[in-house]
Amino acid sequence: MLKCPLLGFLFISLAALGGAISATLYVRNQLRLKDIAGSQTAAAIYYMSVIITNGQLTEAMTAIPQSADAQVQSSHVLPASFLEKASWLNTQGRRAQDRTRLFTYVLTWIMFLFLVLYEAAYYFG
Repeated sequence: MLKCPLLGFLFISLAALGGAISATLYVRNQLRLKDIAGSQTAAAIYYMSVIITNGQLTEAMTAIPQSADAQVQSSHVLPASFLEKASWLNTQGRRAQDRTRLFTYVLTWIMFLFLVLYEAAYYFG
């Protein structure tokens, strides 16, 4: 046992807080990327079904410009009509997605709270 239980408690609490913040930011970014990937996949499937059904696209799609940007998910290289369709598809069914995200974040912060309470009980009896 440490000579100063308050110092140990503060250290572990701050480390747990940093972990909870990091986990929240990581999960938020992963869910955002999942949304982008899902909506762009759905838009690609939509356009593929239009091509299969009609033999050609009903709307004009401009060629993808050359870009030196090597960043993942660079939206500026996709046609505007494709991005509009993907954006619209991403708005569908948001209530379930938002509730799932809220549940994930609440669970993360409940784990943080329980860890801090456990450490408080351990250090302060």
